[in-house]
Amino acid sequence: MQTREGSASSGSAGKRNDATEITHQLLFRSPKEEVKLYCFQCKTNICFICSNVEHKNHECTEIDKVFKELINQVATYKYEIQYRAKYFVTESNNFTKQKTKLIESVNNTEKLIRAKGEEVKRLVDKRVGELLSELESAKA
Repeated sequence: MQTREGSASSGSAGKRNDATEITHQLLFRSPKEEVKLYCFQCKTNICFICSNVEHKNHECTEIDKVFKELINQVATYKYEIQYRAKYFVTESNNFTKQKTKLIESVNNTEKLIRAKGEEVKRLVDKRVGELLSELESAKA
């Protein structure tokens, strides 16, 4: 069970100055007053006495209730993260398949271009040969 001495504070809003600590000690009958509330403005755990004095106009709720709400939020976030992670893995696999198909298509196109280029070279070489042959015949 957490007491006011053992309460964890985050940030400067949760720290007590000397005057506040003296006032706090005077208000307590026992130095082991139970910390059962959470102050949203100060972001710290507090006891019932502090909720009526130092945090009178602050939004305070029982720690157990805040804890249960946080657990529910974490469960919701966990589900959303798992759902999105599965979606991204699926999409990543789809992109990988598309990339593989594209690379295959590019390679096939490259082979076709090279083959057509070789065909054009053969036709040009054949025609050059024919023209050179005609020239040789015309010289003779």
